Amino acid sequence: MALFIRKYNEIFKLFGFVLLIFSSACSSESKTKLRIACAANLEYSMEEIATEFEKDCDCEVEIITASTGQLTNQIIQGAPYDVFISASLKYNDALRKEDVIEGKIAIFAKAKLILWSTTLSDIDENFLINGKFTNIAIPNPTTAPIGKVAEDYLKSQNYLNYLRGRIIYGSSVSQVNQMIASGNVDLGITTESALHNPNLKNKGSWHAISPFKHQKTYQTAVVVKNSQEKDLAIKFRDFLSEEKAQKIILLNGYDLPTKRELQ
Repeated sequence: MALFIRKYNEIFKLFGFVLLIFSSACSSESKTKLRIACAANLEYSMEEIATEFEKDCDCEVEIITASTGQLTNQIIQGAPYDVFISASLKYNDALRKEDVIEGKIAIFAKAKLILWSTTLSDIDENFLINGKFTNIAIPNPTTAPIGKVAEDYLKSQNYLNYLRGRIIYGSSVSQVNQMIASGNVDLGITTESALHNPNLKNKGSWHAISPFKHQKTYQTAVVVKNSQEKDLAIKFRDFLSEEKAQKIILLNGYDLPTKRELQ
């Protein structure tokens, strides 16, 4: 009799365990998924913001990162995204012409550029002229808006021709960060947000690049027209301008847009 009861208890426990797994799977499957196409420089900030957003909605947020240019092409080709997070207003204009986005374009942050190295020390504003280095990485200006701003900065300081031949282009901000962090390049131009990446904190030497006349590093959000979760996509776009999200943005090395910039 005791053997029978023990066997019964074991079967009951096993059944309960299977039921728990099944109910968890069903619960997971029932959650709405929101797919966010996100510019590479915003990856870690957006993951933190997504975690906050998920607390107030019965949904799962998936972040897909690449350069803004690559994501733009994917959206034009019909990629199933719900929200597009871009590092440039220009690409939103292109998507508007293709009629693949809708609603307002929300400006929620401004990126800050830095010179950064994990192999060199004493990086300062004159390092590109006076420092000893073999190469420098920047994101590809044709696909990554931060790369275009980096190139514009080099032009504004008359550095571009001087450095030509030593510039190595990464496909995105993330790739440039990897090149710098690994020491595969001597230094690079990237965004301050890289320094807040938990895997890259406190690495190397860096110097903030002062804003220059033509610098535009607006980070924007817009709803993709073929989204299957329009209401949720709009909520996420608007959440980026709310206090919870903006605290995360500031803590990750971005500035907030001014009221004048939002007009």
